Amino acid sequence: MSTGERSFVYIGGPDRVTFLQGILTTDVAQLNDHKVQFAALLSPQGKILNDMFLIAVDNGIVIDTQAAYAELLLKRLTMYKLRANVVIAPMAAMPELGPLPDPRHPGLAPYTAQPTRLTPVVLGIPELGRDFAPDQVVALDAGYDLLNAVSFTKGCYVGQEVTARMHYKNIARRGFYVLESDLAPSRLALLKFEDVEATAGEITVDNQLYRARLPEWMAPKLAQFIAGRENQ
Repeated sequence: MSTGERSFVYIGGPDRVTFLQGILTTDVAQLNDHKVQFAALLSPQGKILNDMFLIAVDNGIVIDTQAAYAELLLKRLTMYKLRANVVIAPMAAMPELGPLPDPRHPGLAPYTAQPTRLTPVVLGIPELGRDFAPDQVVALDAGYDLLNAVSFTKGCYVGQEVTARMHYKNIARRGFYVLESDLAPSRLALLKFEDVEATAGEITVDNQLYRARLPEWMAPKLAQFIAGRENQ
């Protein structure tokens, strides 16, 4: 599981934007020196393999990702490189930059390239490695569209077909809930909306009874689920 430790990968060369544009979920063409982008690399089935922050620096792009999955990300990037004119290299540290807004949620502290960083559980924003494993959850079930990681206008990328189909067919089935108990630490869990509804929000996970609270930012997914059910 993730401890919040980070690793950095440099992407340089004239094809760096088009290269990343063809494999990541975000619109890399919109990246500039004044913003950080949140993005994911998906499997062809639309499941999250890696997630990351993108930062534009000195004619290149730095990827900030979980240290536990950095080696796999490097291998995947190299596999997709083919004939693209790009340089892919690990970095020992992130260049100095001022704090920038975290692209995922306004309630988060400004982004800084700290060696250790985890999102507070109370906000209900899932962390790969802490709250779910790679290749287990599709991007829209994790709410990555609501966390500004997914573009529906930029064109094709790996896993785009599944992601776009869920979006345009208004498919919502699950969401991340904050599980709270007086007897155990709070945690996140990806739950079916209908299961939480059926138990009035009382959910047993790992033999512990919790109260399931849907984060406010995830509310559009629940509304989407309710609308889809009413239209059946």
